[in-house]
Amino acid sequence: KKAAKKTVKKTVAKRTAAKSTAKKATKKKAKKTITRVTTVPSKVKKAARSKTTKKVSKRTGSATRKRK
Repeated sequence: KKAAKKTVKKTVAKRTAAKSTAKKATKKKAKKTITRVTTVPSKVKKAARSKTTKKVSKRTGSATRKRK
């Protein structure tokens, strides 16, 4: 599960980076044209937002999910 979360974070970071570079390029009027700027899909955003942490209760030992 942790690996999946990490990949989500990485993809989001990569896409945001791509966006910023595209913006910079347009500002500088770069010779190379960037054809497509991918937007971060809502699914990925939601996955990043709804991180849940498990909290184990001391008395009963049952795990409860807690939203960050």
